[in-house]
Amino acid sequence: MAIELPLNSRYRFTEIIDHLGIQTLGRWPGFKWLDSEPSQVIVVDASRAGRPDLIANEYLGSPDLWWAIVYYNNARDINWPRPGDEVSIPNANEVQSTDIGQSR
Repeated sequence: MAIELPLNSRYRFTEIIDHLGIQTLGRWPGFKWLDSEPSQVIVVDASRAGRPDLIANEYLGSPDLWWAIVYYNNARDINWPRPGDEVSIPNANEVQSTDIGQSR
């Protein structure tokens, strides 16, 4: 079965490796926008606590881009973000772009 990745997948630029007829993903290269300045910083209220998908929907245009918020903020806690946390928002145009260059 061929690996098909949606355009909003964080793995869309990752090399697909075929070994003995089995496909898998190679090393994830990352993106240039991970190293860029945030477009803005928000303070999380109780309604967005633990919901990076809601933040992504509001600021990046799709809840499916939750991973971009998590990676950009280097979040390590499954309950992130908590009320009062500052969350940096990456540039929406760079995240949504299909021609994002790899940085790593």
